Amino acid sequence: MNWKSKPGALLGASIASLSVLALAACGSGSGGASSSSKDAVSVDVGTDNPIKVSPPLKVGIYTSSGCASFGQVEDATLTSEAKAANIDLTIFDSCFDSAKQLNQIQSAIQTKQYNVLGVLPVDGQVVCTALSEDAPAAGLLVVPFDQPLCGRFTNEGNDLWQPGTLTYISGYNTKDTLRQWIDTIAKANPTANVGVVEGVPSDGLSTNTNLLVKDASSANPGFKVVSTVNTDYSSQQGYQKTQALLQAHPEIDVVICTQSNITQGAARAIQQAGKTGSIYVADYGGDKEVVNLMKKGEVALTGPTYPASEAKIVIKTLQAVLAGETVPRLQSVPFHVVTAQDVDTYTPEY
Repeated sequence: MNWKSKPGALLGASIASLSVLALAACGSGSGGASSSSKDAVSVDVGTDNPIKVSPPLKVGIYTSSGCASFGQVEDATLTSEAKAANIDLTIFDSCFDSAKQLNQIQSAIQTKQYNVLGVLPVDGQVVCTALSEDAPAAGLLVVPFDQPLCGRFTNEGNDLWQPGTLTYISGYNTKDTLRQWIDTIAKANPTANVGVVEGVPSDGLSTNTNLLVKDASSANPGFKVVSTVNTDYSSQQGYQKTQALLQAHPEIDVVICTQSNITQGAARAIQQAGKTGSIYVADYGGDKEVVNLMKKGEVALTGPTYPASEAKIVIKTLQAVLAGETVPRLQSVPFHVVTAQDVDTYTPEY
């Protein structure tokens, strides 16, 4: 099977064929695995010491967002896809608690209960050493997804991948996708006073949004950010923070939200302020409720996120490892900004 090596390319039909190839042992390649016997593969993680992986796979998945609808869909898809692939998988969800997630991962490294760790980091810097150094030193294969490790979220292309791990899998979280989203907002609002309502400051999504909004402001001097506020990603804080934002800055006519729960709360605050239609609301997430808000004219556009597609790539990547396939250092779902013109043909994944 030929995996696409171009950064950001969807595995598409090639990924779908992995289950057929899972029993075949193929030659090694850069960034991939070479099989030395039916029972083991040697996996290149970009260091001097490949990881030896033997079936059956026993996978610990460490996610962070099971308390949100995005994470619930991702966790459910990981479970169902693993079952279909006959992969033993257990999920540990820290619900955005970085210290709890680090403890979970350190325990897995010490006990070696799992030979593969799939990780959606709460904070990629907090778990950087554990996943890129300690886990491979213990012979554990690490597959990060959704958030890059070790402060790499400001990088692009293959530089999102952290040596010591197999790959980086993204269903939405790259600088390239965010740039497309923010540039679309700025193009539609060349003269605007902008409020940004985002998640926690340590999130790569927040960091990249801040950097790229500044870039958009430099390229479009009339596109001015007047305030940025952080939330815990909940609809309630989206509502509260947007309400306070509008009271402090009544001149705001564009509100950018980096997660769909935040957007739902923001839309409610804007409606109660009597400004629905006069404030341009931009969402990143594209969940079912945001689609409804777009169809009602309360949200202008969304940058979709793909938890189910991301989860499927994780499982197909694990199948590829056992098949001795070469795995790209970056794997991401194709992205385009959804507006009122094509919202009727867009199907949200959560």
